[in-house]
Amino acid sequence: MHFSVLMSVYHRENPEHFDHALESILIKQTLPPTEFVLICDGPLSEALDSVIKKYTDMFPSTLTVYRLDSNVGLGKALDFGLKKCSNRYVARADSDDICVPHRFEKQLRFLACNPDIAVLGSDIDEFDSDVRRPSRYKKMPADHVQIRRMARFRNPVNHMTAVFDREAVLSVGSYEHLPFVEDYFLWVRLLAHGYRFANINEALVHARVGNGTIIRRGNPQHISSWRLINRYMHSNELISTLEYYRNMFWVRVFIYMPNWMKTLAFQRVLRKPKLL
Repeated sequence: MHFSVLMSVYHRENPEHFDHALESILIKQTLPPTEFVLICDGPLSEALDSVIKKYTDMFPSTLTVYRLDSNVGLGKALDFGLKKCSNRYVARADSDDICVPHRFEKQLRFLACNPDIAVLGSDIDEFDSDVRRPSRYKKMPADHVQIRRMARFRNPVNHMTAVFDREAVLSVGSYEHLPFVEDYFLWVRLLAHGYRFANINEALVHARVGNGTIIRRGNPQHISSWRLINRYMHSNELISTLEYYRNMFWVRVFIYMPNWMKTLAFQRVLRKPKLL
């Protein structure tokens, strides 16, 4: 079961969090990747470079590092890295999240049994500082029909959990630079071209939250990104005209609401409490 892992890291990442993310992928997996493509999105700190050296020394035949001269953003970095991957299936991983030990084994076996699926994600749970004490749970729609329905107004796949068919992604133009919604834009393009999706209803990734995540998602500059996605969905008949205006209305409402209201929306509407 050969597959690649694709990750991008940039200079603001916490070296300890980065170390834990790599450890969860290269050391603790029941089915480790046969290829790990790591893109350094611009110059990194000495501490981050030290973590990279640690794992390249341990896994010289698996971990391949590419360094970009300047910070180009996640979409462009992942587009560059995807073209360096050599396997059919590519698993995305973020540089500060923790993959559960059986993540790749479960996802690759699912894809082996369902070769028509081009994108496979999963649920996540979220933690602030202690991965053993997640606070929120994000459950995703499981089958293609439900995923397509959710995609009309929200991102239907957790990016850090995705495993996808490399050729399918390249066929629709790969990743594009669209801050905070590079993955959502990719998913709707794949849906518009008839590719099939699925999610596993189990948290296969522990997602690290905090550090201003909600505030960053409230940047008014992101309205143009959401407008581009919704125009694309409208022109490809994924949403109606009414749904287009509904989506753009709620995007503006969310972006301009006070931060305490954004936090409340995440906690009460977009996430579920994690029962410990």
